[in-house]
Amino acid sequence: MAWIGWFRIRKSPAPKVWRRTVSLIVLTVLTAGQLLWLYYVVRMQQGADLFETTATNVAALTAASLIVPAAFAEGKVRLWLILGAISLLFFFVSSTGEIAI
Repeated sequence: MAWIGWFRIRKSPAPKVWRRTVSLIVLTVLTAGQLLWLYYVVRMQQGADLFETTATNVAALTAASLIVPAAFAEGKVRLWLILGAISLLFFFVSSTGEIAI
């Protein structure tokens, strides 16, 4: 959904260039995080235990650090970027056992 919002706003002139830049950076990192999520889901279905690795801890830290910049993104993509960052954070953190559901 964030990509759909991005395609809608990229044609319009940016009211603040730094917000457009932050939006693009967060969107790029979030997309990379979703690809990592997809890799983890496929590997989990194959029986691998990937949640005690350094990569998982880095992914959780990255997802947590995306929430603040996403709050400064442009209005039409802000909600989707925040929700995407929070969902990645919950996936990686809850899967490593750091929070109990």
